[in-house]
Amino acid sequence: YILNFLGGLGGHGYGLDHARKSAEVINQLHPTMVYASELTLFPDTPLSQDVKEGRFADATEEERMIEMKEFIRCLEIPTVFKAEHVTIPVPVRGRLPEDKEAMLSLLDRLIAMARAGQMDHFRQNVAGL
Repeated sequence: YILNFLGGLGGHGYGLDHARKSAEVINQLHPTMVYASELTLFPDTPLSQDVKEGRFADATEEERMIEMKEFIRCLEIPTVFKAEHVTIPVPVRGRLPEDKEAMLSLLDRLIAMARAGQMDHFRQNVAGL
């Protein structure tokens, strides 16, 4: 079976804890594949209203990449990992444990890009799922 990891779910400041706890559970479940996507807010949704009213702060693109990196780093089971959804700015995929270091290296580059502001407008350009 396939499990989905939804990055950014906790919002600003919650990513590392979310990544670690999610990986802890998934390590016990042994899915054939882990598929990742990212929380993306759309206008006229209750969570978007929460952002406007200050009840929820969305994770930054940098936080999302750091969260995904920590999630992959914490996965200890053999599985396929795919993050290639429309909500992911650059696909990250491979087999664990064989491709773990390559995926982590890619995420280091993506984190640097996010820190440089190169992903600032990505989420606003996601028109639909």
